[in-house]
Amino acid sequence: MSTQLGHDNRRSGVRYPVSMAIRFSCLAQERTGHLVNVSAKGCCVVSRNGTRGLTAGKSFVIVWMKLPGESTTIRVNPARVRWIQDDRFGLEFIAAKSADFVRIERFLNTLAEPESR
Repeated sequence: MSTQLGHDNRRSGVRYPVSMAIRFSCLAQERTGHLVNVSAKGCCVVSRNGTRGLTAGKSFVIVWMKLPGESTTIRVNPARVRWIQDDRFGLEFIAAKSADFVRIERFLNTLAEPESR
């Protein structure tokens, strides 16, 4: 059953397809998910049973992600749930350390560069 709550395509920034595991916490429960796209301001997550208890526009989560090639984890706290559809949901990054936002931007820049020979 498809549930669209607050889902629209008014996004700021380009989203880049990725495939990486993440952890997130909501309602005092740590959950796991799979990041399927990311931008400087948000991401799309797929999580089996991870959307239970979330409300679009009202729920906030803490996100931990480890970018490829990096040893330390980025923490986004909070991230607002913008939309939910089945086992997917969109997050808007609200706050993180400025150094973590720089790391996200640097990662996105590597995705935007053409492949070298």
